[in-house]
Amino acid sequence: AVVSTQSTGEEKVFLNDRQVLGLFWANWGRWAKYQPLNRIRIYFGDTIAMYFAWLGFYTKLLIVPAIVGTLVFIIDIWSIINNEVVGGVCKEKTREVVMCSACDGCEDDPLWVYCFSTYISIAFNNGASVFFA
Repeated sequence: AVVSTQSTGEEKVFLNDRQVLGLFWANWGRWAKYQPLNRIRIYFGDTIAMYFAWLGFYTKLLIVPAIVGTLVFIIDIWSIINNEVVGGVCKEKTREVVMCSACDGCEDDPLWVYCFSTYISIAFNNGASVFFA
C-alpha cells in the first residue's frame, strides 16, 4: 500500500499489510467503520477473517436489543417512583416499623433498612423485564 504524505505530496511511503491494518483498522476512532476483511484475510488468514466477519455481523445484530434493553431499564427506573411497595417500605413513617427477625438469636431490624434492596428488586423484577427476556 502506498500512502502519500500531506506535507510535500510527492513523497511516498510504502506500508506493509500490518501497518495498513494498524493505521486504517486497528484504531479506536474507526470502531464503526467498515472492516477491511480482505486485508485481514491476507494478513491473518481465512479463519481469523471469518471470525472478524462474524463478530462484526453479530455486533450489528445486537444494536436493536441493546436499545430495547436500555429503554426497558429506563422504564424500570421510572416505575419505581410510583410503586406502592417501595412507597410502603421507604416512606418516613416506616422508620418506626420493626421487622421481626427470622432467627431466634438475631436482632429485629427496622423496615427502612430494606429500602435499597426493595428499590433493586422492583427495578429488575417487573413486567418490562419479563417482556425483554
